[in-house]
Amino acid sequence: MKKPKQKCIVLIDGSNFYFKLKDLGLQKLLEFDFLNFIKFLSNDEDVVKYVGFSHKPSVAMVANCSSSKLLTRHELEKFLSEKRK
Repeated sequence: MKKPKQKCIVLIDGSNFYFKLKDLGLQKLLEFDFLNFIKFLSNDEDVVKYVGFSHKPSVAMVANCSSSKLLTRHELEKFLSEKRK
């Protein structure tokens, strides 16, 4: 009997991740293959949900996760105090 795939959650702080790659001297950072990186981290288990920003979503991640949520500016503004908007 085939063992069912487990589910995996991978959280990445994109800004810190980008600047750490930059500090390491890596090139072409905007071409980074997040889909293959996530597969590497998750050991090919199912990645359940992708949460990103609607401004520039990762098309590959949206297509390959079982669900996705793309955050809009309007949704994020709810979490800012009136003084900071």
